[in-house]
Amino acid sequence: MINISIICLIIIAAIPIKQSLYWLYKNSIAVHNQLEKKKIRSHCSLIPFLECTIISLKFIKGFYIPFTIKSFNLNNELIIAAIIITMLTELWSPFTLFKKTTQWQFTLWGILTFISPLLFLIYPLSFIIFSLLINSFHIGQLLSITTIIGILWILNLNPYYLLASTCLFILILLFLTPHFQQGLTNKRLDIKTSFIRRNKP
Repeated sequence: MINISIICLIIIAAIPIKQSLYWLYKNSIAVHNQLEKKKIRSHCSLIPFLECTIISLKFIKGFYIPFTIKSFNLNNELIIAAIIITMLTELWSPFTLFKKTTQWQFTLWGILTFISPLLFLIYPLSFIIFSLLINSFHIGQLLSITTIIGILWILNLNPYYLLASTCLFILILLFLTPHFQQGLTNKRLDIKTSFIRRNKP
């Protein structure tokens, strides 16, 4: 029974939240327009609410999937595997043919909060500070995780969590490697360029 539950959690972790919610949103709007004889003009948009929902669900996914497996009183190796699989499927989901995703930082935030509640505040603050100091979201991301690994060493937390955070660092380094290559080629890897690339279709 537990093995089936773990498999179900892994499948849930692989579901791309943003693409799924936008798919549901577009289809619900299409059904609504078909049912309505006259289209009612609306001056408000549900997109901001949808984006907030996506951010919340990504954080919840990062926190509750390893938390649920821990509640089964399983060994630490399975918890580490759950953390790695959750982040791996968030970065490269099989449902989107392993295309790179966006807003994965919120899933990472949830995972780090599971590892230590102190990281709920430390991670976003360190990410913002390093990004502004270095003028790069990508380098700021890696520096913030490196700082978190150092904090875990100082706090002497569960060594398995230290191993998990190191694996997260390696995954994110692999994920950001193409961005570093593009930045070195174009000689631009700053925050402004990151926003411009993010807004491109």
